[in-house]
Amino acid sequence: MALDSHIYPYVISEEEYADKALIIAEGAQGDWIYLILEGRVVVKKKTPKGIVKITTLEEGAVFGEQVFLQMQNGSRTASVVASGPVKVGLVDMDRLRKEFRTISPLLKVLISTIAKRLQDATDHLISLSLNHDD
Repeated sequence: MALDSHIYPYVISEEEYADKALIIAEGAQGDWIYLILEGRVVVKKKTPKGIVKITTLEEGAVFGEQVFLQMQNGSRTASVVASGPVKVGLVDMDRLRKEFRTISPLLKVLISTIAKRLQDATDHLISLSLNHDD
């Protein structure tokens, strides 16, 4: 996935992480959204049976957006770990919030609902996977 020319202008700083470095810890507070500039990350979630890999994201992917899109407090829903060296861009949250305030309330609710549905679907798939292993 190539970098999206519409997202990159929102990047206000860049960070580099070594292989296996923890970028986001599940349950931690935070509202940064990240854009992968180089490399790959693995998204993982804690379950009663241990840590489950949800997906691998590559250059051009965005992560950390669930808190913002669901308009919730800053509790992270999954962990994100570098898979090899990775460079990420941090999205300008002030600019993003300012632009988000300009959209209609109905569209905000729609975005939040879609983000919540995606989170629920991910949780359901993890649950099915864990139950299948029994």
